[in-house]
Amino acid sequence: MLRKKMKRKRRKQRQKKKKPVNQYESIRWTIVENDGKQDNLVRLVGLKSLFAKQLPKMPRPYIARLVFDRRHKSLAILSDD
Repeated sequence: MLRKKMKRKRRKQRQKKKKPVNQYESIRWTIVENDGKQDNLVRLVGLKSLFAKQLPKMPRPYIARLVFDRRHKSLAILSDD
């Protein structure tokens, strides 16, 4: 009986040690381009808003023209949070 309890306890300790918690598991990166797909267009609108907020002196129509250009590709870092 005591041996079984000790084995269970050791097994639980080993399982806990195997997988360290990675705080960056929910972060991923993706390339976003204007290919007409709905989810990519939503991401492009978000990128346009981000660029407009970070670059307040740059005209918004210029940012929109660059971001929504069919030949342009953007690298987006996405999080599940």
